[in-house]
Amino acid sequence: MGLNTTSQQSAPSKPAPLPAQHTAPKALLPAPETPVVQYIDTGKQVLRDRGGAAVTVHGKNFGDEDSEIEVRIGNTWCPHSEWISDETVVARSPEGVGKHLDVTVRVDSPSFRPAVGVGKELFSFSRPFIF
Repeated sequence: MGLNTTSQQSAPSKPAPLPAQHTAPKALLPAPETPVVQYIDTGKQVLRDRGGAAVTVHGKNFGDEDSEIEVRIGNTWCPHSEWISDETVVARSPEGVGKHLDVTVRVDSPSFRPAVGVGKELFSFSRPFIF
């Protein structure tokens, strides 16, 4: 009796393709460059407590056009923030009062974990005045 020496060879298996919109969990994404808030520009506006003034935040590492940008003045998030460039963000001031408030920029990019940068004591609301 002879042994059956024929072997069956199969084609090498290919890994299953990932779905087109697969993204890694945020915890596994690489850390981005930390945003750096250097200074703000409010023009010569009166920064009233009711908010709404345009505030230009200057710095670096603000991500790219695909990034979600949030700006906080003191402890209040601005109602609108818009990415302009890696070094500039424009936001509308929130309602509030106070002086020497921190300005925080949060960058959430599809390619990196969220990152936060803080500029210390950069923003002050105008003093109240009576007409």
